[in-house]
Amino acid sequence: MWKALKVVVNWVWVISLLVAGTTFGVMDGWAHHGWVGAVMLGFVGFAAGAALASSPALILQILSAL
Repeated sequence: MWKALKVVVNWVWVISLLVAGTTFGVMDGWAHHGWVGAVMLGFVGFAAGAALASSPALILQILSAL
């Protein structure tokens, strides 16, 4: 039961960060650079979301520095 809950929470965490990073990149790229910027910054946002999703401790360090 607890192992399944941990897996579900982990998947929700990863998917939400990937979607958030990609969405932010696409919106910023579209607003400032058009289609090409939306595609490229969407990819950059996806990579940043993947990097942050792999280490929740990194996000806590970044937030504590602010």
